[in-house]
Amino acid sequence: MAGPPRPVEPWPVEPPPPGALSREGKELLDDDRPAEAVDPLRRAVAAGEPGSPDLLARAYLDSGDWPGCIEWLGPYVEQGHVDFAGRLGVA
Repeated sequence: MAGPPRPVEPWPVEPPPPGALSREGKELLDDDRPAEAVDPLRRAVAAGEPGSPDLLARAYLDSGDWPGCIEWLGPYVEQGHVDFAGRLGVA
């Protein structure tokens, strides 16, 4: 009779180098692909990469994703990041 199943070890996941997600998002913005830049920039903001909130706001606005922009910027402005209030107003 076989014993209990052995626990599966998770694959080690290496975090990206500092600033890599913001860099990827900026490259996509520079290539005029703002909708594709949103995902890496959301991850950059979550990782606390400097400058990523500004790039993410730009990606949302440049892509015309007004609901996404409002969904993200609304709480961000409420948390005290009032320098983004103008962009929230545009959305």
